[in-house]
Amino acid sequence: MKMPKTLIWTLGITIITMSCKKEFVIEPYYPQEMPIIIEGNIATDKPPVVTLSLPNPAFDTIKPEDIQFVHNAKVLAIRENTDTILLVEYNKDTLTGLLWQLFNSMLAIHFTGIETPLYFYSVPRDRIVTGQPGESWKFVIYANKQIYQTTVKIPQSPYPLDSIIPIPQQGRYYMIAFFRDPPGSQDYGIYYTKYLNLPFCMGRYWSDRTIDGKRWAWKITPGTCADRAHETAPELFYSEDKVEIAWCRLDKESYDYLKELDNADDALDNPFDYPTLPTGNMSTTTSIGHVFALNCQYYYFDLP
Repeated sequence: MKMPKTLIWTLGITIITMSCKKEFVIEPYYPQEMPIIIEGNIATDKPPVVTLSLPNPAFDTIKPEDIQFVHNAKVLAIRENTDTILLVEYNKDTLTGLLWQLFNSMLAIHFTGIETPLYFYSVPRDRIVTGQPGESWKFVIYANKQIYQTTVKIPQSPYPLDSIIPIPQQGRYYMIAFFRDPPGSQDYGIYYTKYLNLPFCMGRYWSDRTIDGKRWAWKITPGTCADRAHETAPELFYSEDKVEIAWCRLDKESYDYLKELDNADDALDNPFDYPTLPTGNMSTTTSIGHVFALNCQYYYFDLP
């Protein structure tokens, strides 16, 4: 997802003199009036993950190294209103062992434009907790001299795919997934894909408003944060790729948020339309973003 181009950030520093010595403590200063970007998710069999950042300069091309992450925040994930977990900030490039494996299995964040953030908050190394169907999770964040919070509930299981078939094209592959939508179910869904030793990346999202009760076919391609995006056919998998698909259910609020993101993005390219910021599910108007709750089924393929 592209960042709203109308947002402008500033970064100041506070310099504190320590006694009479020539020592300085340099800390980032985040103006209170500046909205903070909060994005995250909790999914079945995945740990919670949250990223905090500031808006980027207007008209900038966003690269991972340009994102102004908010560090040293206090992020609480409260499961079922009884189990409180203080999330820990991690740098993706310093992860090893089990934490690296967990990060690689996390589902992509939706809004930063890179979808595999450099810094993120997740469970501590000695307490790996994952989401389960039907659980309620509350997220409370202390950052930017503000308190932000939201409560989400992991949906029930998505209706399974009937079958998935690899289709050869240009010496590579895409996948066709077949699915029959149960009538009257009011489904909202999204899929993610991963391959090689890369994290899950977001694919397309959907609602059953036009396909309710029908059987349909869905084209599955590599997600938007795939490292092959610069290639001539980034929408295709390679031969011998080990592909994993996360087929997920989300709620209407999350679906509507994704639609708002796309509508705002389209408006930026339309001189007759005015972009509006998506509302998200946070408790305050001084934040942008959304925490997703997802229930996913996983499918694995070794392409020929």
